[in-house]
Amino acid sequence: MADFALRTLRVPLALREFTVSRERAIREFGVPEIALSLAIDLGLPNSGAHCPEFDRRDLRNLLLALRAPSPQFDVISAVAEALRKSEGAAAQLKRHVDLFLRCTKDHNGECDFQVLPDAPRERTVIERLNSRRFAAEAVLESGPRERLALTPEQRHSFDEIAHAQFFHLPFALTNDLGFFAESGLADCRLALKVLLTAARRNGAGIRPLAGLLVAPPAALTHSWIEVEAEGGWRVADPFYIRSLVGWGLLRSDEWPDDRIPKGVHWSLGGAHTPLALDHSTPQDAILIAR
Repeated sequence: MADFALRTLRVPLALREFTVSRERAIREFGVPEIALSLAIDLGLPNSGAHCPEFDRRDLRNLLLALRAPSPQFDVISAVAEALRKSEGAAAQLKRHVDLFLRCTKDHNGECDFQVLPDAPRERTVIERLNSRRFAAEAVLESGPRERLALTPEQRHSFDEIAHAQFFHLPFALTNDLGFFAESGLADCRLALKVLLTAARRNGAGIRPLAGLLVAPPAALTHSWIEVEAEGGWRVADPFYIRSLVGWGLLRSDEWPDDRIPKGVHWSLGGAHTPLALDHSTPQDAILIAR
């Protein structure tokens, strides 16, 4: 807990939004009351009022540090389980994700939602179920266990993030290489930038991908990479695999960072883009996988 408090305080106070009450932190986020009290004593930032409020990213990071049963930990546990189950004979896995949208009312007239606007249409089927609910379908591939045969340049690039610690970060820090150098903390976007920066410096064949991690009933936005190997491009996700091992959800002897993940990564393009647009304005979406 003390290590968590130190990591949390590396994020500038000005980048926080205190919007979650103590009651909601316990009831909705699943933070154990005793753990929340201890975190506050150790310096967990809050609004400081008579009824303090907390930053939702801080609470999500606290749950990761606790590794306690909670909605947050259930989601990443589902990802680890899906990765394990996607190993075996080569097969096509049909995946569905429902997207629930909210109108921002920042326009006149009706909403004009566009869902997954940059998804490759030859591999993604989108159906409108009602005015604010859409269903998307794609086929992912399972297969036997494989490891990448990394070049020395690729291996050196992977090692740049070998000791990075996963941390939910405010958007202002997701491209801040200086913050990473000082703190060792990264989310998937910042880890991707660190890795790609190293790859360009080393001349390694690595390129970015972004999309969803699909592990029913969960689906998460995510960024990962492809590695040039065997005359083509193969999926890799060294940062998140290491994170899942660190959380005790995958075994380190079975999941080295150069293992090829299968059946979970749904690519929507080479860069992180909005899940939906409403009159050209980016929109968030609630995701449910099935």
